[in-house]
Amino acid sequence: MKGETKMKKFLAVALALCMVFALVACGSQEPAPADPGEETPDYAANLVEAGKLTIGTTGGAAPFTYYDANNNLVGYDIDIGNKLCEDLGLEPNFVALDWAGLLPGLQSGRFDVVLSGVTITEERLNADGMILSQPYDVNGVVILKKKGNTEINGWDDIQGKVLGCVAGSTQVVMAEERLPEGTITEKREYPSWTEMLLDMESGRIDYAIMDFLGPNYLMLSGEANIEVINDPIVLITQGVATYSGEPELAAKIDELIGEYRESGLLEELITKNFGGCLSFDLLETEEIAH
Repeated sequence: MKGETKMKKFLAVALALCMVFALVACGSQEPAPADPGEETPDYAANLVEAGKLTIGTTGGAAPFTYYDANNNLVGYDIDIGNKLCEDLGLEPNFVALDWAGLLPGLQSGRFDVVLSGVTITEERLNADGMILSQPYDVNGVVILKKKGNTEINGWDDIQGKVLGCVAGSTQVVMAEERLPEGTITEKREYPSWTEMLLDMESGRIDYAIMDFLGPNYLMLSGEANIEVINDPIVLITQGVATYSGEPELAAKIDELIGEYRESGLLEELITKNFGGCLSFDLLETEEIAH
């Protein structure tokens, strides 16, 4: 009987201790943190459509934004838009519209952002209704020549040679403003790239003055027998335009673009879509056209 009594006391003490430990454990347990997904970030508070980033784009400016053979929107701007949405935790909603309506649509709040090769200019930096990000690419005014042409290797070699350009080209004007007078000695104008490149192939013109990224895309696609001289006389930059009514979103996008630049992602996507890339380091040392 004594042994049985001792055993009962032991079990009672053990049970009491277990209850104490259980109470202590329960009392020390902190409540589970709230699911961050339940809270709407500041940058997503004023979206055109909740949970979605409404992105205006043309869909007709390869390789920035265009439709592939399966009628899917693709290109550099589409890659950037999808990446931004991934990091913002938003669903992409691309809306295709002619260029003429994109920036007015943004300024009226129809879109959250416009991704369509928006060139950063002084006018746009000061425009009402939009906030431009830091550059998401580096473009520039460069020399284009027929592949294998060994006579032209830089700006010092073009004097006395025949220039071909598309009528109304802003790149030629930018170059003329920065070259010594008399450097461009003969100029032939064309209605489009097609005629100009045909004359370059046949030898009727020696070189063209173009932007850097466009001809690189032609070389990537195998559509032209040309070379680009990687020596821009002036830089052009483009960026993401955000509706000014969403300053928190604009700030977050600018932050992400900076991260993509630092990680090398921008150069990777530019090379993928255009076939070549100017270094972002040039922004620290070269003139930028605004």
